[in-house]
Amino acid sequence: MAIVTVRVDEETRRRMKRKRGTNWNATLGEAIAAKLKVEEEGMNLARGVVLNEALRRKAKKGWNSVEVIRYWREALRKTCSLRQYCAEAVRQGGAF
Repeated sequence: MAIVTVRVDEETRRRMKRKRGTNWNATLGEAIAAKLKVEEEGMNLARGVVLNEALRRKAKKGWNSVEVIRYWREALRKTCSLRQYCAEAVRQGGAF
């Protein structure tokens, strides 16, 4: 384990002493870990946005997303009924 020193003002130190049962080392460690997690997730999100923008491209002229969605929905209905599909999705814990 590494040692980290934290400075707090006198008032905060007095208040900490009143709470003798609190493990301040664990509390500060958890706070630091939570802060790092939030910042890392933000970096991952920013990286994802940049990657998405780099990969994004315009659709071909005449491409119709409604037709594609209808095609795949119809293909799904042909392979199994919607009721079976929903039941399977619920069993697997996914959304339908």
